[in-house]
Amino acid sequence: MTTERAEPTLGEAQARVRADHVRIRSLLDELGSLLTQQGPEGAATGSSKQLAEAIWRLFLLLDDHLAMEERDLAPLFERAGVWGKVQVQRLHEEHRQQRTTLLAMVDECDGKTKGESAIVDDARWLIESLRRDIDHEEREFDAVREDGFVVDQCTG
Repeated sequence: MTTERAEPTLGEAQARVRADHVRIRSLLDELGSLLTQQGPEGAATGSSKQLAEAIWRLFLLLDDHLAMEERDLAPLFERAGVWGKVQVQRLHEEHRQQRTTLLAMVDECDGKTKGESAIVDDARWLIESLRRDIDHEEREFDAVREDGFVVDQCTG
């Protein structure tokens, strides 16, 4: 017997996204903490293995989060007319870029294609980039009501 999954409301999907954001921020904090253990030239004073593991955990969590947004949130926005098809395409492109970047970082850590200081620089950039994306997404949520109406949107 197969059970169809009930489509979440916009509010339920947003609550899931926000809950994931808390978990993602926690992993970003953990990764940032590992980076503060780096020496002045970026040489690791902590464990490179710990850094690689933190980046891998971040990839897995973010990949699951992005898949949930694509499955639950994007169709709701598209149907509600909030973002429209063009904006949903932008969402998918942004997710593709985030997955590609994180997977490349995992490969960097595992394959030693870059030096330790370059990996540290990339990880610092990634932390700031993901924090900005999360903050932007949550500001967008604050402007969207359950009925799909966007507060302060110009229809002009």
